[in-house]
Amino acid sequence: MAEVTLNAAAVTRATIHLPRVGVWCADVDVDTETAPTGRVSIAVDGVARWSGTVVAGEVQHGLWRGRLVGGAGGLRAALSARAYRSATLADVLADVLAETGETLATDAGDLRTSAPLYHRAAGTGAQAVTELARALGYTWRVRADGTLWLGAETWPDADLSDVTLIDRDPVRAIYTLSGDTLAFVPGQVVLVRDEAADMAVRVGDVRHVVEPEAVTSTLWSAA
Repeated sequence: MAEVTLNAAAVTRATIHLPRVGVWCADVDVDTETAPTGRVSIAVDGVARWSGTVVAGEVQHGLWRGRLVGGAGGLRAALSARAYRSATLADVLADVLAETGETLATDAGDLRTSAPLYHRAAGTGAQAVTELARALGYTWRVRADGTLWLGAETWPDADLSDVTLIDRDPVRAIYTLSGDTLAFVPGQVVLVRDEAADMAVRVGDVRHVVEPEAVTSTLWSAA
């Protein structure tokens, strides 16, 4: 089983929710006497996998239980209304990033759409990004590495190695797998092998569950 750590301290349990649209979050139990704060990293076998920010938690009897959110955690913050004239949507997003402390992914889609008159409504940073993505016709999410991505889905194939299907809900198109699954993220295509047939699943939301005896990942089909 993979070794999962948070800032080098052992993670004993974790549930990590990765939505296709929005900000991921993780509820984790960490073997430590020192409460982590601020920006932290969850690693798998020594390789950083998720970068997020602590928003709650405390230490009890040598175990820290807390919650992380993806990236800098700034998309939860309230932003004031703002009006733009003769701008681009890249300009609007740049202000959101500056106010929330988030970082744009290097492969984000084209944001140069003209916005002669654009009004950013008062609301959270996440709501501001949602409105921008809607105007651009894009999907958006905070990736596992903590960067904010907006763009059109390309549906790359996931790199599969040791993966076993342990449950399938054919009505809701939900698949639970065990094995080397922690690299699964939204926006991929995963080839799920079943007794009846192999199925190419476009991955929407993902939930990873790390427990002392096993790691399982549940995938919700995007289509």
